[in-house]
Amino acid sequence: PDVEEDAIFESGLNLGLISRNVNASAPSCLVVKSHNAGRFLCEFTYFTSMCVDKTRVAFVHVPPLGIYSAEEVADTLKMCIGEMLQQLFSSDGIKERDVS
Repeated sequence: PDVEEDAIFESGLNLGLISRNVNASAPSCLVVKSHNAGRFLCEFTYFTSMCVDKTRVAFVHVPPLGIYSAEEVADTLKMCIGEMLQQLFSSDGIKERDVS
């Protein structure tokens, strides 16, 4: 699609709230909202997904192993996905369920 050069694309998910809620749960990894998906493949994937349906899109960069263990990253990512699903369930009128 035609896009203005300084257009801003934001997910329909409240990513700031997701990061605050996950961090309040004391995960092993710190979660922060970014305004940059990166370059090349990451940004292309995020932009393309936003063009399809920005209400359900999030792009998550994870740190390289060694900073955190695979288990720590997986546990924190699971919390993030759970928060995203909670938002989608409530915004779509879908009955909430345990997503843990």
